[in-house]
Amino acid sequence: MKTILLFDSDEDVIAVITTILDSEGYNVVAINHTVATSEVERIHPDLILVDDYLYEDGGEKLCSLIKHNYKTKNIPVVLFSTSFNIKRIAAKCGADYTIEKPFDIDYLIDNIKTISPIN
Repeated sequence: MKTILLFDSDEDVIAVITTILDSEGYNVVAINHTVATSEVERIHPDLILVDDYLYEDGGEKLCSLIKHNYKTKNIPVVLFSTSFNIKRIAAKCGADYTIEKPFDIDYLIDNIKTISPIN
């Protein structure tokens, strides 16, 4: 089973995304705050979803830390946000993909399956 690590500060978003991706056969580990890259190393997910609006330093900093760590840099990171600058932010921090909020559920599922297929 593929593991997706989800970083978001909104408990409702976490619940919705977790429920959707669980039903699609993914194991979702949700964290509602920024953690050290050592935690990302410990879980070593197949994919990381990061909300750009995470508390103090934001998803941009977390993404940058993940992408600059030799143990985690090859894990695909999807940065999602309501920001109209999401593509620029993603390029700056090294995110592999972006998804704009609000997103259609089918769009999210299709993108996740493309990036990290279950089979």
